[in-house]
Amino acid sequence: MISKHGFMVLVLLLIILSLEFKASALCQRLCGDIRLPYPFGFSEDCEIRLSCSESREILIGEFKFHNLTSDNLIVNIPAECNRPIETLSQLVTPNYAISTQNGILLGNCNSMVMQNDCIISNNSIQRHFELQECSGQNVSCYSKEDKEDNKFLSWNELNQSGCNMLFSSVALDDLNKGTSMAVEFQKIQLGWWLKGNCKCSDHTTCTNFTVKEGLGYRCKCNRGYVGDGFSAGVGCRK
Repeated sequence: MISKHGFMVLVLLLIILSLEFKASALCQRLCGDIRLPYPFGFSEDCEIRLSCSESREILIGEFKFHNLTSDNLIVNIPAECNRPIETLSQLVTPNYAISTQNGILLGNCNSMVMQNDCIISNNSIQRHFELQECSGQNVSCYSKEDKEDNKFLSWNELNQSGCNMLFSSVALDDLNKGTSMAVEFQKIQLGWWLKGNCKCSDHTTCTNFTVKEGLGYRCKCNRGYVGDGFSAGVGCRK
């Protein structure tokens, strides 16, 4: 027989689950003809809120959304001279940040910014981009090693890099988590998460890690299952 204390705990859990379901149901996830999965959406009831412009384009800050994976938001960073480095702060929120799988192309640098250690060579940058228009702005590449305990670039370190212009970005895609790497020019990867401990559905793998605000997690359906993987979303199914 359930105790009075156990009954109160059960009631409290049911109330919390009911509130989470209500908030999820109220979230507007459609922008034009694109519907984003849980936990993303475009209204204040959404767990991770993005912007839907009047022209029905998905925006993250002033940048256009390109793609979404179980690990990353992919955003377009078109090459542009004289764009302030502070623009990058739009890509850092309590639910997503710039991952270490990027080489950030910065300009107006008063020192070399890890040029020799970047994820892409300076020759590749020179070949792909027309840097003549940015002549005299000393475009350099900034990146950090991907570590188990730190998979995000620090906005404070970027802002104090000695550069004041954001030219573009180069993103690396680890194909099938193997040794093959694809390079995406004028793209940036933002690792995303929900705050707190894992709240995943059955048949999922939960990735838990430490972020600036505390604990964060992502849910991913196991092989052979599809869905968003979250208990408050559609979960995973065959």
